[in-house]
Amino acid sequence: MGDALGARYFQADDAGLVPWLESRAEANLFCLMAERDRVILPALQQACRAHHIALHGAIFPALINQQGVEPSGIWLCPEPRAQHRLVVFDRAQGVEGQVRLLEEAIHALLANWPDAAHRPCLRLIFDGQLPRVGSLVDRLYLTFADRVRYVGACAGSETFAPIDCLFDTTSAMGNGVVCSVLPAQNCQALPHGYRISDRQMLLTSHTGNCINQIDWRPAFEVYQSLAEQLCDTPISAETFYQVAVHMPFGVLRLDQEPVVRIPVQLDANGAIHCAGEVPDHAILTLLEGPPANLELARSLHMSALPAATELALFYCAGRYQHLGDAANAELQALWRESGVQQLYGALSLGEIGERSAGQVPLFHNGAITCFTMSHQQERA
Repeated sequence: MGDALGARYFQADDAGLVPWLESRAEANLFCLMAERDRVILPALQQACRAHHIALHGAIFPALINQQGVEPSGIWLCPEPRAQHRLVVFDRAQGVEGQVRLLEEAIHALLANWPDAAHRPCLRLIFDGQLPRVGSLVDRLYLTFADRVRYVGACAGSETFAPIDCLFDTTSAMGNGVVCSVLPAQNCQALPHGYRISDRQMLLTSHTGNCINQIDWRPAFEVYQSLAEQLCDTPISAETFYQVAVHMPFGVLRLDQEPVVRIPVQLDANGAIHCAGEVPDHAILTLLEGPPANLELARSLHMSALPAATELALFYCAGRYQHLGDAANAELQALWRESGVQQLYGALSLGEIGERSAGQVPLFHNGAITCFTMSHQQERA
């Protein structure tokens, strides 16, 4: 699967993988790897070292192609003009120290960017265990503004257990980010479609991505009461996550557009951990999950596409759990109606993107973020 010049999909035991790598000696490859097959990473790294291939990538819950979700395998994406840097944080480091490391890495990448006439895309793949991804994205925008377009995702395990989900040719680790600048186009976050409920609530106590109290009451007590009213089904600690992917929190912005925050864990004291931080004194609401949107392609702000163009995307794992098989129909329609040659990507644990060119990038849950790559760009 995949064009000779574009992204190529392999099963872990595919006999054609090593010959393909041999034919890409000294290439620059970006890899999306399904969690199920992460045991092959050391062998892949060894093969890349043997052929002087620069490898960077991340491990995700599952992969995506134009037919839908694929639970296994790897995507290998030739990106000859891209520049990558794996940045690892000290676990005792706060946001300020993390921002400084990221700024240094991105400044170095941009200093070597050869095409001053065209804005590159800044792709950020974070370890999903990091609690302050939203703050990091906000701070990077203050530094780099419209010098770049923004797209990215959080990698990691679908169980939310810590794993070494980021890698290059020699190492694998967590607690960091793979930064890339590349000649991508049409970077954007597509409308998530979640519907706002009538009830609004005040966040009164939180730490990063952990909501302790809402309206001065334990967070789960408030969530349980409101969600049971909306879905007319009893909710317990045991069934909490099964409900939460269908009824996540929404953080209301000034324009009343909600940023989705999917709850992923419940503490014994009733605190709720979300896949992404929430801001101080946020106004919260509960959201109702959308039906599959078979017209997503109409939301793509696509410039004229060369014939050999691929659509790369990150699709929220929680959205997939909410929609089930209908997510595959959503992806098939997106590929069919977008007019691209190939669609590839991964299920993600958080998504980074701009709604349209020039808008502030946000850290989302429940979203789809994407960009296009053309083979003509890569040959240029």
